[in-house]
Amino acid sequence: MLSKVQHKNLVKVVYRSLQGPCDGHSNRASYRWKFKKILVNMRSNGLDTHVAIGFALDIAHAMECLHSHGIIHRDLKRENLLLTADHKSLKLADFGLAREESLTKMMTAETGTYRWMAPELYSTVTLRQGEKKKHYNHKVDMYNFAIVLWELIHNKLPF
Repeated sequence: MLSKVQHKNLVKVVYRSLQGPCDGHSNRASYRWKFKKILVNMRSNGLDTHVAIGFALDIAHAMECLHSHGIIHRDLKRENLLLTADHKSLKLADFGLAREESLTKMMTAETGTYRWMAPELYSTVTLRQGEKKKHYNHKVDMYNFAIVLWELIHNKLPF
């Protein structure tokens, strides 16, 4: 699904075998840590507005690319945003919960991380007893994006 999707703000999907890690696997973890560390270290001052806007645009471009290919990320949050080596842009990563958007198929409810999760994902009002699947679309990513924007501007954990 993601092997054909390429964008400068998306981490390139690299497959790995059961025999060992793929190339660059350890770099991914260090970049993630650096972005989280920068946000935590700047907790009192916050990000410069121009930097925050640049990061927001990076995320928006990555999400637009996914959505134009009919893919829903379903777990957009700061932990899944990696800082590039030059510290000037972000890349979206962790496609473990990503799915193709479908108007007919039902998808798993309660998918993602609660602080960033769209209300329609964790609401069980529309589910019959015992059901664990719902109809939803790419708008759940837009809710995640709004929470991430709030976090970039205020430099606080949501909720």
